[in-house]
Amino acid sequence: RGCVVTMSNAQLLATYPRTRPPLPKAQAAVYEQEYAINRAGSGPLYRAVRGLESWMHRKIASEHTTGAVLELGAGGLTHFPIEQWCDEYDVVEPAADVVKTAEHFGEVGRYWDDYDPFVSDASRGELRYSKIFSVAVLEHLTNLPAVVAASALALTPDGSFQAGIPMEGGALWGASWRLTTGVAYRIRTKASYSELMRHEHINNAAEIVDVINEFFGEVKVSRFPLSGRHVSMYAYICARHPRTKVATSYLRRVGTPDA
Repeated sequence: RGCVVTMSNAQLLATYPRTRPPLPKAQAAVYEQEYAINRAGSGPLYRAVRGLESWMHRKIASEHTTGAVLELGAGGLTHFPIEQWCDEYDVVEPAADVVKTAEHFGEVGRYWDDYDPFVSDASRGELRYSKIFSVAVLEHLTNLPAVVAASALALTPDGSFQAGIPMEGGALWGASWRLTTGVAYRIRTKASYSELMRHEHINNAAEIVDVINEFFGEVKVSRFPLSGRHVSMYAYICARHPRTKVATSYLRRVGTPDA
């Protein structure tokens, strides 16, 4: 495929940047409170969810990467303690109050408080990472192709772009949140969790894989607990061989944030 953008991917890329659907007033009023509950939740349901999500963390950490690494959407730095082989740990995290109060924030190297400055720095060729990764983040990004393209430019030639994502769009994933967190949310708020999910999850799993395929020459996907799209909860993506010409062309076409 080289540097040629296929028609199907061209159509997908043309849908970005996307606009996050607004929350109904009743939802917006409790959004911050629910966000805090989700971050700090410690009941059986939240422990079960975190137990399942740990598969994504383990898959990413299983590649023992030296040199500098970058976590996109680092949150409270829960991944930091298990990424033991790197020489430098940089992060992007818009929720400054969450990451700056994290236990390991003092050990972080470079910190971006938004994705736009990261995209700008990467487009100028200022960054070099052995690994760039994220856990349950890419589904939220309204400008996903720009972040993935920037990541391709910020990697060393033998570096890897890795992501753990929910199987948004799959039957098991949809049924699981409707019957668990969706029920708990409705009990607490009397509101629909589906509306919240539409607000939060801008990209489904298939779209994320297609976008990554556009900017990397090798993309491997594994799923948990079973390999089928509709019988899995999470996917792990490992991409190599960044297509730097494609990434540079895309960012020039759409314009970097400080252009």
